Amino acid sequence: MRKHQEPIPQAIPQKKKAKRRFSVTSIVRIGLQILFFIWLPSLYISAFAGLQELFTSIVTGTFSLTAIWPDLLVLVAIVPSTIFAGRFFCGWMCAFGALLDWIYRVFSRWTKNKIRISRKADRILKALKYVILAALLLLGWLASSFSISIMSPWDAFGMLFTVGAAPALLFVLQSLLPGFIILLLILVTSAFVERFFCRYLCPMGAFFAMISGARIIVIDKPREKCGNCQMCTKSCAMGIPLNQMDKVTSGECIGCMKCVDACPRKNVSMHADQTKVNPIAIAPVLAALMAGLFLFSTFILASASKSIDAAAGTAVTTASSFSGSTPAATSGQTTAGTTPAGSNVITVTPAPSGTSSAASSSAAATAAATAAATAAATAAATAAATTAAAGLYKDGTYTGSGTGFRGATTVQITVSGGKITNVAVISYQDDASYFNKAFSTISSNVVSAQSAAVDVVSHATYSSKGIIGAVKDALSQAK
Repeated sequence: MRKHQEPIPQAIPQKKKAKRRFSVTSIVRIGLQILFFIWLPSLYISAFAGLQELFTSIVTGTFSLTAIWPDLLVLVAIVPSTIFAGRFFCGWMCAFGALLDWIYRVFSRWTKNKIRISRKADRILKALKYVILAALLLLGWLASSFSISIMSPWDAFGMLFTVGAAPALLFVLQSLLPGFIILLLILVTSAFVERFFCRYLCPMGAFFAMISGARIIVIDKPREKCGNCQMCTKSCAMGIPLNQMDKVTSGECIGCMKCVDACPRKNVSMHADQTKVNPIAIAPVLAALMAGLFLFSTFILASASKSIDAAAGTAVTTASSFSGSTPAATSGQTTAGTTPAGSNVITVTPAPSGTSSAASSSAAATAAATAAATAAATAAATAAATTAAAGLYKDGTYTGSGTGFRGATTVQITVSGGKITNVAVISYQDDASYFNKAFSTISSNVVSAQSAAVDVVSHATYSSKGIIGAVKDALSQAK
């Protein structure tokens, strides 16, 4: 009889512990990136505009802190934290860098064949962003702001990826086609090489790298405690050879903390002056510091803009009430030295000693006739210009719209006595700092010139174009 055999118990397979895809640090970082992408996406563009303005004013010998301080406020908000903590802004707050991070994360799951760049090629390519920085600063000095803007991928980015506004694709294709093509190339390369633009092409990245070499907050990684995995190097978004370093002092580091999360031995950490710090604690503090400085600077700029607007309005009213002033055609300034209507000033030059009285009388008569003719011609020209201006527009209040950087701009024009007496803004969607800078200048110039044919404001090109377009639209109804 066969003995009954008990079945041999099989080992129950253990479920593999699911690997956590996101660490707490990465969650905080992604949260801050989303916040700044929605809330303050223009920090990068504002900082670079300030750097260009500072360079141009120094090179041309026109530097005046009182004149350019509004352009420097955003730069000042970011630079101190960069000196203290390195390129933290690039890794945690830059909206453009955040978009590149998200594109790489999505596409890296779809393709396993990532492009690997050799160490030698990486060193050469990283020098390229310094060349681009120098070239753009020189172009900002030599060329017009509009000719640079049409090639700017950041301007195209701002018009296409603004949260809460429909992408202005048609406007970008019509007005920013070179910049749009460059933007597409950047996005495509960033799908295969992590942070390709930030590594090799970003001009502000070059500037931040130069000023962050002596930062206090650094990544510490003693090599004697390392294995052979090189996970820190493989995870680095900027392609820094971390396995060859005990301390990361490179200006290329954006402080993303991916190396800290990737190390299986927990041998990588963040230190501030030999003291270990928690990135989860330091990141919100630095972000709040930069955002606070930016908001404070925006408040100061807005207050100053209101003061400028009030002063400009008083000056324009005074100039308009002066009966003999003739509006300039394009410069936005009233013509100086005109003679008030109805007054003829004749200057008679005494004859030189030794001349006959007849000659003196003849010279005096000639001078008097010439002066009278000149005065009469001036008065006639002034009267004609005043009459023409008086009949140029129909009295009333007119509303017009134009396309600014982030959407529609609507203004209201007041015409009284045939002249433009006031330009008021009803609504706009652009960043306040850019718009206020453009509007305070353009509104004053439109009243002075009695025309929409005024120049754009440097580093506020598209806000300027939106205001000017709205003024043209409003004035077309007043003819």
